[in-house]
Amino acid sequence: MCPDGVETTRRKGSVAVSYAPGLRLLPPVLAAALILGLVAAVYRPLVSAEPGVDFPWGRDTWGHLFKAHYLYDQAAGGDPFPDLMPWWCAGSEPFRHQPPLPYYLLAGLRHISGDIFTAGARLVPLCALFGSLSWLAFAGRLGWVGACAAGLGWAVWPDHIRVALSEGDLPQVVATALLPLLFAAFLDSLDRRRWPWSGFATVVLLSLLVLTDVTVAALSCAALAFFSLFYRWFSGARGRDMVRGLSLILLALLVSAWWLVPSLAAETAAVTGAVDPEAAGRAPDFLPPSVSFDPLSRLQSPEVFYLGLSSIVLLAAALAGWRGKDPAAKAFFVCGVLTMTVAATFPPARPCPSFLSLLPASLPGGQVLRPPDFACLLPVAVFIAALPRAQPARGGRGWFGTLLPALLVAALVLVDAAGSFHLVHTREQRPDLAAAARTLADARGWRVAVLDMGRLGSEPSFVLSRSADREQVFGSGWQGACVRGELGLINTALEHGRYAYAADRSLQFGATDLLVPRDWAGASRLAAAARAAGYSGPETHGGLLVFRRPLPPFALRHSYEVLAVGRRAGEVALLFPGVESGTSPEIDGYELSDLEAYRTVFLTGASWRSKRRAEELVLAYVRGGGRVVIDLTDFPTGILDEGPSFLGVTGEAVEIRHTVSATGPSASEAVTFRSFNTLHDPWEAFVPQGLDRTLLSFRHSGRQAVVVGEKDLEGGTVVFVGLNLPYHALLTDDPAALTVLSDLLDLEPDAPPARETTPLQAYRATADGYSFTFEVPEAWGECRVILPVAFHDTVAVRVDGRPVEVRPVEHLVAVRAGPGLHKLQIEAAGPPLAGVSAVVSAVTLLLLTAYVCVTVRRAPTRAPGARRST
Repeated sequence: MCPDGVETTRRKGSVAVSYAPGLRLLPPVLAAALILGLVAAVYRPLVSAEPGVDFPWGRDTWGHLFKAHYLYDQAAGGDPFPDLMPWWCAGSEPFRHQPPLPYYLLAGLRHISGDIFTAGARLVPLCALFGSLSWLAFAGRLGWVGACAAGLGWAVWPDHIRVALSEGDLPQVVATALLPLLFAAFLDSLDRRRWPWSGFATVVLLSLLVLTDVTVAALSCAALAFFSLFYRWFSGARGRDMVRGLSLILLALLVSAWWLVPSLAAETAAVTGAVDPEAAGRAPDFLPPSVSFDPLSRLQSPEVFYLGLSSIVLLAAALAGWRGKDPAAKAFFVCGVLTMTVAATFPPARPCPSFLSLLPASLPGGQVLRPPDFACLLPVAVFIAALPRAQPARGGRGWFGTLLPALLVAALVLVDAAGSFHLVHTREQRPDLAAAARTLADARGWRVAVLDMGRLGSEPSFVLSRSADREQVFGSGWQGACVRGELGLINTALEHGRYAYAADRSLQFGATDLLVPRDWAGASRLAAAARAAGYSGPETHGGLLVFRRPLPPFALRHSYEVLAVGRRAGEVALLFPGVESGTSPEIDGYELSDLEAYRTVFLTGASWRSKRRAEELVLAYVRGGGRVVIDLTDFPTGILDEGPSFLGVTGEAVEIRHTVSATGPSASEAVTFRSFNTLHDPWEAFVPQGLDRTLLSFRHSGRQAVVVGEKDLEGGTVVFVGLNLPYHALLTDDPAALTVLSDLLDLEPDAPPARETTPLQAYRATADGYSFTFEVPEAWGECRVILPVAFHDTVAVRVDGRPVEVRPVEHLVAVRAGPGLHKLQIEAAGPPLAGVSAVVSAVTLLLLTAYVCVTVRRAPTRAPGARRST
């Protein structure tokens, strides 16, 4: 034994370090103390945050805290599992669309601390501490020094700080804290160390991850699967070990099915008509590595995506010592390179094309996999790949051979992370927002729409709901709502200057107040659209403008005469607010009686379950006197077809590289469109073929290409439009294109439908649903009435005590009612498949627990951590 109490035990081909019995607790205690000290020092502004003084500044933090506070209030009132949250998005199901575990954790911290903002501030350092201490589980692989170095680096990893403080993504903060333990348990499972407890821990941790952040969980499942593949490749492990790892992933998904299945059902049911971001071949912007790896970029913008220059250095160091790496380190190195490649290639604002486009876009929570989301997995791979094993396979380097690399890794990450420490701070509440909330609290009104293009973050969503007692129509947190497609179109309208649509649809959602940043470039044009929609003002509160329409809760008379059906229906509605966007993109998802309520039906980007039934439905509508306009863009294409076809008309693909000058039947009827290839060069679109008459055409490649034409059918005529004209008009505001579409629809651009309202009396909104009465005026007659309440697949609607079938209007509840007073109830029910999925989860967990118990009882006594033979 050495004088310092350390025993050095020599083994063949390696050097191991063990401690005297009295000092065995020293390494973990010292490592934990170092990690605790670093977390306390770096996150001191959050640890010492004072209630009512220190508030978060992250973009989404306030929104997450509002949902947690709502959950806390409901639980305190005896309802710990609320179905609806009426405060947001005309009634949302936040704990069905978003994993609920982080909000229950925040509600628990709120109960302990007495303040929701203190709870949010404490959550970040607590998660950093938990995740960092979890690295000590790798002590058997990395040694105590290596595990401590990884824990120190994890606590201050730059992307972790950015996500927690700048983005304010608290669910991802909690999910990230679970990753080290998850990978430690999974790695032990592949080696059958501590089996079956390592497998049980893997299932439990991955299930908790699903219930925390489904995006991180999906990425982790993919990472674990790839890692098991590479680990088998480098280690020569048996195929059954890889199958075991994949089986654990499947078991975790089954255990969490009680929440996951209803959530997926909700996402599938909420079909939207939002503008397709890949329309006309739009290419994502490229973000050069010089931006994502520039350590100085964080000083210029706190929200910039910085992946970490230290990650490149650590992976390079791992590659330099490749020959001495064990199979796990090599597998993690490959995973780290792949993760870095994906995360650093494209910017946060765009979904990643290539293989990510093959994954489902409608994940629970309305979240789309973005390349920067992969960054949370990078430090796991980097640390295990770069840090040496505690007992090298050959020619051991001894204590200092492990200590020196660990110190270098920790020092490198700390230096790299120092540029992000300025993000760890709090701020005061916005005084102008507080003043606006006080004004609205004393005024008559119902709901507020925050039309700010995301500039104000989620703070208005909290303040206006809690302080001004206003339900929120548009603002933070709309991605998970069932009306997210319609709310997304409002955001698109603001981006493209279609302010008439934004003001009108805000009114349709029940907004009696509009909040707009004063210094926004489009504020003046939006003000004009708001006044045209009946709002007065603006009232100025510092840097904010408030437009008001002092009304009680109200319903609206359905006055749409044109229905757009398909994935691109939103494009038409943005140009012509008098057009209603259909809730289903499938033509045969409508009844003939549904279509007969409209003068014109516009099919654009439409699909079907049965093409024959879809064509028969359109023919029946045309025979009844309806007018149909069809844009074949994004219509389904058969396997053997070169282009989409419908009703005997086929779309021929064309590429436009010049200005289009089209002519009608008379040579004097010339229409010159603005350049098509300003943003997309070439402009890729379809032109219809097989028509009976051409109304507008141009020369292309020596032939006539149709812009507008007609097809004669039995009992009527259908009009076809080519060149993806609605999307071109949306991008360019081309007056020629708008005139052509206006003549086809018999509507004026930027002209909303006539709006008539009737008040909702005895209005009551709770977590169980809505109840109120409303009176249909005699002048309305029997008509459809739009109720600004989101239509979920879990609600039942009763009018005058009788269940009624609801045909939603842009995902809002709409009922048919005659003149007179009516009582309406909207009741929340259990989500579809909830019972079956709960049984699946319970049975899976029960069988897994039984397997663990039986295996433990039958297992012979082995040394702790030893590999179990099979």
